Formats: sequence, C-alpha cells, structure tokens
Amino acid sequence: MIAESKLAKVFGHRAAQAREILDMSRAELERLPVAAGLRHPTTSDLRLAALDQLAGTNGIESALLPCGEWLDYLDPGDPYIPTITRWRNRYRVEPWGVRFDILERKGLA
Repeated sequence: MIAESKLAKVFGHRAAQAREILDMSRAELERLPVAAGLRHPTTSDLRLAALDQLAGTNGIESALLPCGEWLDYLDPGDPYIPTITRWRNRYRVEPWGVRFDILERKGLA
C-alpha cells in the first residue's frame, strides 16, 4: 500500500482521492466517467486512467522490457519527476526513469 504522504508527491491535496482509486474494485472503477472512453480495458488500465485524470499527467505510457515484462507509468513529461509506476502488478510512487535504471542494472531492461 502506498502511503498518502507519498501519493501527495504526485497528487498534492488530492492524495486521499488517489488512495481511494488504488483501493477500488473493478466494478467501482468501471463506474467512473473515465471508463466510458476505454475499449476492453483491464483493471489496471481503468485504475491508471483514473489516476492519470486525477494527476493531470500526459497520459499513460508503457515500456516493454527486454525480459518480456511491461513497465506502465503516468507520464509527467520528465522521467525523473515522481509519478505512479506499475510493474509486476505493484504500484509505486517514483520517477519512472529511476525504475527503468534499477531494472537495467538488474539486467531486466
């Protein structure tokens, strides 16, 4: 679970709303207005779309790593600004560039 103090680095005063989105079930996520614009979304697609809308970032990006896994993140416009990343079905607050650097050192990127 991501602490609200960490979520505040990305969402500011809306950190509690971000926490609610992270805790929502698929059914709850499907009722959000952002879900209407998605075609056959996964639960993580719904969650990331809602978080992207709340944060006002530049969309959701995904990077296919050489190990065959995906790194998903909200695009803040700079790889070293804290954002939400998702890797191995775990959400984190971190700059996606830092996560990529870590995976690269481990031979996964």
